Amino acid sequence: MAGKITWGNEFILELRRQDLYPVLSEFWASDATGIDTTIWATALAGAGTVTRTITTSSPMRVTLSTIDALAASTARLTSRILFRASPSNYTTSFTPKRFTIQWEARFTTITAFDNTTFFMGLADTTTSTRATNNLIGFGLTTDALRQVTDNAGTESETTPSTVPTLTNWNEYRIEITRLGTTNTIQFFINDIVIATHNTAANIPDINAYLTFFVDNDTTGIAVLDVGAITSRYFDLNLGNFE
Repeated sequence: MAGKITWGNEFILELRRQDLYPVLSEFWASDATGIDTTIWATALAGAGTVTRTITTSSPMRVTLSTIDALAASTARLTSRILFRASPSNYTTSFTPKRFTIQWEARFTTITAFDNTTFFMGLADTTTSTRATNNLIGFGLTTDALRQVTDNAGTESETTPSTVPTLTNWNEYRIEITRLGTTNTIQFFINDIVIATHNTAANIPDINAYLTFFVDNDTTGIAVLDVGAITSRYFDLNLGNFE
């Protein structure tokens, strides 16, 4: 994989060691590949499925579904790429100073989701759920969206300042940075800041996978559509990695 460093519009340097600074750009576009198993891993239980849709009238996407309302049915999509989600290391001693990751998502039948386990965001293991530790992302409480940071079980959970309609398509974004000496996580929906977490004890320093985990609460079928996904690291002194 190759990338480049830019300063404004000027091309500076072709970056060949991109594996050290992974950048994910996924639009589910390759008809031959489908879900690329070199980039993504799926884990299914019961009737759960992860499928790709390229219908012309809607965004190309993958759909995680429990298919039924049985407690044993779950679906997971997890990146094989690890991201440096460790704001304590976003200092002058290290190259990245900021990291952003964003994706499009749409819920179906929000009341069917198991609030104790559903999670989408960054986690330090490939089996993480909302009930595990070391998370930066989005969960549900009483079928309403929440932002969560968890550091070894010590958490911040907040209500979005702007509440989206979850059954519509929305763009979710996480931005990780270090402002002065303060580790900071900002959450965005549709380019609007909806929460800022900066309580030091609650923010993890992790090498993280991007994971989506769907579970039902036995009242219905839980379905999550995931559209385009992009991420990048920034060096505030040089420009950005693309």
